[in-house]
Amino acid sequence: MKTSFDILARLYPVLNVTSVTTLFSTGGRVYRRKPPVNSHKKEISIGTLPVPDARESDVQDGTALVNIHCPNFDDGTPDETSLKAMTDIVVTKIEAYTPTAGEFCNFKIISENLMQDMDDDKMSYVSLRVNYHIEV
Repeated sequence: MKTSFDILARLYPVLNVTSVTTLFSTGGRVYRRKPPVNSHKKEISIGTLPVPDARESDVQDGTALVNIHCPNFDDGTPDETSLKAMTDIVVTKIEAYTPTAGEFCNFKIISENLMQDMDDDKMSYVSLRVNYHIEV
């Protein structure tokens, strides 16, 4: 069975690349799980929904979450221009993913939504749900 650590180990290097991190003009970065509390930076966090048991199968399916965080403008509205630019690059990277020779893993974005951060009214984020299909 693959764990959330295994899934994040595959997805993290896809997004922790220069073409993505150069968009973090505020000094943010790509995080596994959650970014620091009250960081107020452009950044990405990657997590998973509960990972299903796949002991009876050769392949495991599940869902990862890629959240693209960005500070709001002073009036509290989302910085949609920055969020769109970051989302476009992230989507391109996920869609272009190809596993290394000898392994089987794929990612497919199934939904996207712009959300106000409920824990921090100075931040908004785009949440991408990414289904994965990985060899056990």
